Amino acid sequence: MYIQINHISKAFQKEGQNVLHDISFGVQKGSLTALLGPSGSGKTTLLRILAGLETATAGSASIDGQAIESVTPQDRGIGFVFQNYALFRYLTVYQNIAFGLKTHHRPAAEIKQRVTDLLALTGLSELANRYPDQLSGGQKQRAAFARAIAPHPKVLFLDEPFAALDKQIRQELRSWLKQLIHHLGITSIFVTHDHEEAIETADEIVVMNQGRVQQIGTPTEIYNQPSCQFVAEFIGHASILTSPDLNGFALPEKPFTVQVRPERVQIFKKTGQPTDTAHLTIATVKDVIFRGATMTVKLDLNGQSLLANRSALQPGLVIGEQVSILIEQLVVFKHGTGILEKNQLPTTTPLKSYAIN
Repeated sequence: MYIQINHISKAFQKEGQNVLHDISFGVQKGSLTALLGPSGSGKTTLLRILAGLETATAGSASIDGQAIESVTPQDRGIGFVFQNYALFRYLTVYQNIAFGLKTHHRPAAEIKQRVTDLLALTGLSELANRYPDQLSGGQKQRAAFARAIAPHPKVLFLDEPFAALDKQIRQELRSWLKQLIHHLGITSIFVTHDHEEAIETADEIVVMNQGRVQQIGTPTEIYNQPSCQFVAEFIGHASILTSPDLNGFALPEKPFTVQVRPERVQIFKKTGQPTDTAHLTIATVKDVIFRGATMTVKLDLNGQSLLANRSALQPGLVIGEQVSILIEQLVVFKHGTGILEKNQLPTTTPLKSYAIN
């Protein structure tokens, strides 16, 4: 692994609080890894330790085989992009990008070429002579990114890089950032509390909670095979049901819990349900939320709330209406094991279970 983290822990003595507990994982060269978790999960503290802005209480880490403890922060080859951009107000975009190169005493011709290239790469060529207060939030973040990678860092760290931007700009920059990092081949770690941001952007996700790693995997693995109930609830939108009676599944003895994604729930009105109803379950419509192309339907399933997605082109539903539902797939949590199951329709094969580490 290009970045290797080994049993890192961190305790703040003044607060008497442990914020990291025995963190270990690796990051492959050229990949984009997300540290995902709620506020207070320790993800920013971990990033600051790697950058040399904090010191670990225990454990070690290395970048490209070299222990970070043996290298001063300024010599670790790290580029850092902050949530608040941290651009120098009285320097132009060009001067901000050139700043790190000048502090490394690079030749003037090299600085000019590098800054010119980065201005073009980040789409800021026409804004080179503007000051930060003359830029939009998205333009500021592009400038901060260009400044961070200008000195050719080994790795790039980004701390909540899109948090200060509105939703549309965040979505645009996610795609832009992922493409650019892969184009440059720079190993990157970014911190976020937004599961959609992590799923859309990262090659791998490290889910953290209360200073511990809960699960590590690709976005697909994290979304489809959550290792514990925390991950099941935190990643994406899902319903968590307690010991439900459901047709079509080989469920364990009670008590147990299940996670159901709304896209895995089909709704049938009485006039349009399949002839084979053995695998259907009865529910009652509690609410219908129009979202444009889709609707979110809140269902009452024997006193528990279940969410379902439904096309706006399908027949409308009425609050209080009784419907039949087909849950295609769910995850069962019982005794430390998550079991990914499909409804046992004749044409389907059950998916394999997987053990929670």
